[in-house]
Amino acid sequence: MVSATSAGADAVAFTVADSGRGMSPADIEHVFDRFWQKDRKDHRGIGIGLSIVQSVVQAHGGRVTLESVEGIGSRFTFTLPAASPVDD
Repeated sequence: MVSATSAGADAVAFTVADSGRGMSPADIEHVFDRFWQKDRKDHRGIGIGLSIVQSVVQAHGGRVTLESVEGIGSRFTFTLPAASPVDD
């Protein structure tokens, strides 16, 4: 599921959620660390993607949060400042 909602008068919250395996609290603690991988034998990536996401969101004045429950799934939410209206 992907959604976008108002997060107050001056921000927008974007959420990406799944119903996958979820993560343990120990994994959540490291998921935004650069080059961190739970299973180093899995060579589908290098463990930098979420670190980049966090850096880009923070550079735009936002923040990223993660909620996850093992066996149920994960929900990533990032909040960014809303753009000011443009007068024509």
